[in-house]
Amino acid sequence: MLDAGGQFLHVALALRELGYVVDAVDVAPYAEDPRLLARARARLGVHRIRSLAVLPFPDATFDVVLLLEVLEHLAQNPRPFWTEAARVLRPGGRVIVTTPNLYRVGGGGGAALQVLRLLTGRGMGPTVEEVLGLQTGAHHWKEYGRRELRRYFSLLGWRIAQMDSFNYLPSRRPSLLALKRLAPALQDCLYLELLRG
Repeated sequence: MLDAGGQFLHVALALRELGYVVDAVDVAPYAEDPRLLARARARLGVHRIRSLAVLPFPDATFDVVLLLEVLEHLAQNPRPFWTEAARVLRPGGRVIVTTPNLYRVGGGGGAALQVLRLLTGRGMGPTVEEVLGLQTGAHHWKEYGRRELRRYFSLLGWRIAQMDSFNYLPSRRPSLLALKRLAPALQDCLYLELLRG
């Protein structure tokens, strides 16, 4: 497996404990952090690199490429990454993606908050203060709904084999949880499995 955007290696370490062979890649500052590099080498034997646009693996290396809570952070054109993901994926392999649902309700964020910010003149997306104070790639530059994700992956040459939604945590408000159960389009997160072509 390839954990792309593995950040602090939590997923990669858990998968390794379950017996999977795992490599992880990420961008700076994570790919350059001496503690993370040492952890990657000692516990995983994985590569940590600066760029997701050029992966240092031979063609058809991985059965699975994970992109968990990363898509929304891609601030530049993602085509080079998706070309590389296709190249390193074995025939019949899958890419698994999770990303926040733009149309989620509750928990702060989502389309309703963005509309409110727009109507109050504060703009959309990250605040100016967040952009100027950014130390990592932690912002959500672009969040997607189901329709946009279908279009996004279609244009990139990927087929969605499965799309589902789920909630990160149970709501403290039972009525909100009931609404999310009745209308999965309002749940917190989207889950996709992608096949090439």
